[in-house]
Amino acid sequence: MYRRVATTESFRVTFNDAGFESVKIESKGESGQFAREWDDNRDVSEYVVSVIIDGRKPTQ
Repeated sequence: MYRRVATTESFRVTFNDAGFESVKIESKGESGQFAREWDDNRDVSEYVVSVIIDGRKPTQ
């Protein structure tokens, strides 16, 4: 089975490559509780996290 794990750093690189500057990525701590309630049979909170992404794309 193939799984891709997106890390904070991989997101930062993606946004920087797209021309964004001052990229900040902040995990929302309460997302784990939300994710645990999605499925009664398994805990997906180990695989899913909500983040706030902030950045600036300069005008050309």
